[in-house]
Amino acid sequence: MVAAHAVLRRDGYLGLMLINKDPKNAATAQVSLRGRSFGVEGRRIDYGSRQAAASAAPAVSNFSAPGSDFTVTIPPYTITDILLQTHK
Repeated sequence: MVAAHAVLRRDGYLGLMLINKDPKNAATAQVSLRGRSFGVEGRRIDYGSRQAAASAAPAVSNFSAPGSDFTVTIPPYTITDILLQTHK
């Protein structure tokens, strides 16, 4: 029930989009990043049924990845974007 898309952006950030298609249950995604070094600090942006019902903007928060392997919990019916800076 989770779809994923990743992109290496021109500004040097990795963009990771996780979509939880389940309208009732949170999902946990296990992420493994390979091939580059990534910063451990980034941003998390959530937009889902909670924000839509309140006509609110996406929820933006700081995100900390403990390494290249980590888990992300995605609320029900929510798109979660993770932005991490890459290191060459």
